[in-house]
Amino acid sequence: MRRAVVHLAGPERGLFAALLLLVLTTPFSIALSQSALALALLLGAACLAAGWRPARTGVELFALAFVAWGLADIAFSLDPGESLGHAKRFLLLPAHWLFAMAVVTEWRRAWTLAALGTGGAGVAVYGIVACAAGPGGIALRANLTQGYMTAGGIMMLVGLSLLAFLAVLPGRRAHRLAAAALVPVLAALVLTQTRSAWLGFAAGGLVALLLSRPRWAAVFAVLLLVGGAAAPERYRARLLSAFDPSHPDNRQRLVMWDTARLILRDRPLTGTGDLDLREVHRGYHPGADVETVGHLHSNPAMFAAIWGWPGLVLALAFLLALGALLVRRWIALRAAGARAPPLARGWTLAALAAWTGFMVGGLFEWSFGDAEIALLLWSLTGLGLAPADAAPDGADAEAGGASAAACHRPEAAP
Repeated sequence: MRRAVVHLAGPERGLFAALLLLVLTTPFSIALSQSALALALLLGAACLAAGWRPARTGVELFALAFVAWGLADIAFSLDPGESLGHAKRFLLLPAHWLFAMAVVTEWRRAWTLAALGTGGAGVAVYGIVACAAGPGGIALRANLTQGYMTAGGIMMLVGLSLLAFLAVLPGRRAHRLAAAALVPVLAALVLTQTRSAWLGFAAGGLVALLLSRPRWAAVFAVLLLVGGAAAPERYRARLLSAFDPSHPDNRQRLVMWDTARLILRDRPLTGTGDLDLREVHRGYHPGADVETVGHLHSNPAMFAAIWGWPGLVLALAFLLALGALLVRRWIALRAAGARAPPLARGWTLAALAAWTGFMVGGLFEWSFGDAEIALLLWSLTGLGLAPADAAPDGADAEAGGASAAACHRPEAAP
C-alpha cells in the first residue's frame, strides 16, 4: 500500500505556534496559557481531521483508565455539580499528546526550550525585582505573578528543565545560555520559600545529574548542603522546618492526611468526589484547630480522599507509568549515543527530572490540582516522550526539509 504525505502547513504551523505560546506564558499567566491550550486543541483537532496520525507515548491506557474513573465517580460525589466543574482538570492532559505530536525536530525542540527559558527567567526576574522593591523586601515570600506555592512549583519545574539541558547540551555557548536563565529561576525558587518545591528540586536535580553527569551530582549535593547551611537565618529555619514533625505546618499536614484516612474508612470505593474539602476536613475534627484550605496538602492523600481506593491506585499507576516510560526512553537515547538528537535527549532528561520533582514535592502539596503546575508537567512529559528519531537539523519542514511532524494518510491500493 502506498502512502501519501500530507503537509498541513497552516494548522500544523499554527499548532506549533500555540504550543510555543503555551510554554512561554505558563510561568506567569494562567489565562494566557490556558487560552493557548484551547487554541492548540482546536488546531490539533483540525490536523487530526485532515489525516494527521497522532503520536502514542505509551501512557494512553493508564490515562484512559484514570480519567474514566474520575468521570464515573462524579455520579457518587457528595456534590456532583461541583465535581463536574472540577473535571475540567482533565482537559489539561491533552497537552501531553499535543507536544508529542508537534515538537519532533531539533529546530522545534530548540524554539520550545527558548520559550520555556525566556518565560521562566522573565517571570523570575520580575518577581525578584518586585519582591526586593516591596515593603518587606526579600524577607517576605515572593509570589512572582501567582501565589508563592504555585510560583515555587513552576520555578522548580523550569529550573529542573534548565539544569537537565545544562548537563546534556555540548558547547560553552549552550551552557552560558542555560546558566543565564537558570540563575534567576533558582533565585526566585528560593524566594518563594516553598519547602515542597525545594525538596522536589533537590530530588529532581540529583536524578538528572546521576543519569547524565554523575560527577556533577556529588558537587550538586555538596552545593545544596553548603547553601542550606550558609543561608540567612529565615531561609535556613524554613528549610529545616521541613524535617521537624513538631512544626505547626507539619502538624497540620498530619491532621489533613488523617482526614484522608478517615474518608477512606467511610467511603472506600468512591471517596467524597472531586470537591473542595474545607467543610469535610473540619467535620472530621470538630473543635480542633485545623487549617481550613480546600485540599489536604498531598497528591496521594487527595487522590484517596476524592476518588477512593480505585482512584488512588489508578492515579498513581498513571503517574508511575509516565516515570517508567521516561526512564526507558532515556536508556534508549543513551544507548543510541551520538545518533540520538541532543535536544531530544535534553527534553527526556528534563521531563524525568521534572517528574521526579513533581512526585517528591507532591507528597506535601496538592500540585496535581494546581492548573499551572499540572499543565507544565504534562507539556514536559509530552516533550520527553515525543518521537526522537528525527535527525538533528538546522531547519524544520517549513524551510523545505521533510518534517517528522508531517502526517501520513493511506491511499487506496491501485
